[in-house]
Amino acid sequence: RMNNKLTYIALAAIICAPLVALAGSPEEDYESARAALQKLKADPAKRKLRTNWSKIATRLVELADAHKGSEVAPRALFTAGELFRELRKVTLSPHDLEDALTNYGRVAAEYPQSPLADDALYYKALLLQDVKSDRPAACGVLGALLGTYAAGDKAPKAKKLAEGCPPPAQKPAAAAP
Repeated sequence: RMNNKLTYIALAAIICAPLVALAGSPEEDYESARAALQKLKADPAKRKLRTNWSKIATRLVELADAHKGSEVAPRALFTAGELFRELRKVTLSPHDLEDALTNYGRVAAEYPQSPLADDALYYKALLLQDVKSDRPAACGVLGALLGTYAAGDKAPKAKKLAEGCPPPAQKPAAAAP
């Protein structure tokens, strides 16, 4: 009977752990996840284990999902994108690449007014071009970035990266009535 109680306690702890991890304010939770990421980066032994990275990424995405529309959400998604971009360099996993692309894409799609939206599109285009070798997809993302965020801080780098891309497709003019 003692084993059954311990099993239930352990199960409850596993189920409740994500809720406890998000117990503070959104800003506190974000800063806690960032601090955990910095600590992980500073520990060569822990850096080698994908599960350590994955736990932090999960915290960041859960934080963004729990606080949709907040100022913290795009920062959490962007940081998750950065985490997966960095992790992909170590693991060379296509899953980490896709997770980076997804999180960067979510920043721009869900938070287009965020100051990180153009950064997210820039890094997404960079990954598409340099890692996936998908220049047409990268050009499409760069076109969206330059069309929406021409005055953004990443626009100069995006223009340089977009050299040689075909011009974005023009929408046909509406016929006169």
